[in-house]
Amino acid sequence: MPKLEESTVEDCLDMEEIILEDENIIDSDHIALPRLKKLKLHYLPGLKKIIGKDSKLKHRKMEIQAEESWWNALEWEDPELHRHLQNCFTNISVDDL
Repeated sequence: MPKLEESTVEDCLDMEEIILEDENIIDSDHIALPRLKKLKLHYLPGLKKIIGKDSKLKHRKMEIQAEESWWNALEWEDPELHRHLQNCFTNISVDDL
């Protein structure tokens, strides 16, 4: 999936994490989705974490669309990444899908 630019993830009741960096790779230059620009998330009640520790993620331009109440309840391993992605976040409703 190295060429994936846009993804919609919805109706995954048991998904707990979205991984933007492959933490199992020793090479710190590796990002799991290097070209991802738009991530649309809807109805993922089990999702609790967005993982990304690579500093390169903080400099990527992305658009994230999701419900605000869900977004605000997420746990972040990296507060700086959260601040960056908050600037990429757009609130959506069911009517927007």
